[in-house]
Amino acid sequence: MTETEATKFPKGPDGEGGDPSLPPLEGIDLGSLELLARGGQSRVYAFGDGEVLREPMREADYRRIEYEYGVYRAVQGKLPVPRVRGLAWVNGKPCIVMQKIPGPDWYGALRRDILSLLSLPRRLADLHARVLRTEVPEPLENHRGKATFCVNASAVIGDEVKRKVLALMDARADGDALCHGDFHPGNVIAGPGGESIIDWSSASRGSPLFDVAHTYLLLVNTPRLEGVGDAEFRFQRRITRFIGVRYLRRIVRTMGLDPYALWDCFLVKAAERSFYGLENEKPVLARFLAESVDAPARDLRKLTRLY
Repeated sequence: MTETEATKFPKGPDGEGGDPSLPPLEGIDLGSLELLARGGQSRVYAFGDGEVLREPMREADYRRIEYEYGVYRAVQGKLPVPRVRGLAWVNGKPCIVMQKIPGPDWYGALRRDILSLLSLPRRLADLHARVLRTEVPEPLENHRGKATFCVNASAVIGDEVKRKVLALMDARADGDALCHGDFHPGNVIAGPGGESIIDWSSASRGSPLFDVAHTYLLLVNTPRLEGVGDAEFRFQRRITRFIGVRYLRRIVRTMGLDPYALWDCFLVKAAERSFYGLENEKPVLARFLAESVDAPARDLRKLTRLY
């Protein structure tokens, strides 16, 4: 399925994908707006009363923003997500205009109430299970295309490791679950009306095993961000590993997943991140893959003690 095909979501009651696109907004100086957040693909600005505008940073990300808009429309009313008003063309760029959810993400909420850490793994697993069980329209991308591209493009793992990892992926059935693609506490906002899931640009259809494996990888392989000191980083790693181990045990039980199959999916996701992850995590992933690609996990306990 091409990206163009993937953005053709069924019509909602008020137009293509739900709300019609907004009229072009030319002459807006985005630099005059309050910058709320900046990621690898987009910037988020305060826009109007209780809304934000998400702008792609590169022309290569234009279709990705359009795709994410379609995903948001597809899950409106089915999952707790911000309300999306439309897709606006701002100075020639497609931008999502959506509801601003006041409040911290689930990581930030720990700074206000550290005791909430005790329930966070359960809440994260149960919310993820809800996502994976949600029925969505057919035109979603399949996860295999991205995985194949990223693994083959990785500069830090050898050809033999790539071949073995892709063979593990090919041995797994596709599945038709809604996979978020980047599900972790930082992408769940603790709003005044309850939790809200954001950042759907990597959503796809596929096996729930791959999405669960990726979430676990994000939790146990937390890379050090720029400016984070040694003591703070050690504390972050302890927190995320605490969450990761308990999240994995909970969701495996909740969804009846096979931990043996989960191991193979974990290797695939580690190989993917060896291409697009942060530079300081790539050597760790490459070393792990070289040592582990021929050593299948015996049980869930090994999978929770990888790093």
